[in-house]
Amino acid sequence: EIISSLNFVDEVVLSIDKDKTVCKTLELIKPTLFVKGGDRTLDNIPEREVCEKFGIKMVFNIGGEKVQSSSWLISKCINKKNKQ
Repeated sequence: EIISSLNFVDEVVLSIDKDKTVCKTLELIKPTLFVKGGDRTLDNIPEREVCEKFGIKMVFNIGGEKVQSSSWLISKCINKKNKQ
């Protein structure tokens, strides 16, 4: 709901992928743009091949430098719980 409420967002689609990529989803919907956060580059995204195959423009550094990571947050919670 938050993403879809942004006025420059046309549509929000939930990923159908079972791995940690969105390759299958990109193949299915073939969007104009594929945007990634500040911690990703052309050299370290698994979706690169799919984007190049279907002419999907890749845009990087959305949101600036990486501030948080779900992996970091999960690790922090686990460490906190283990200390209790």
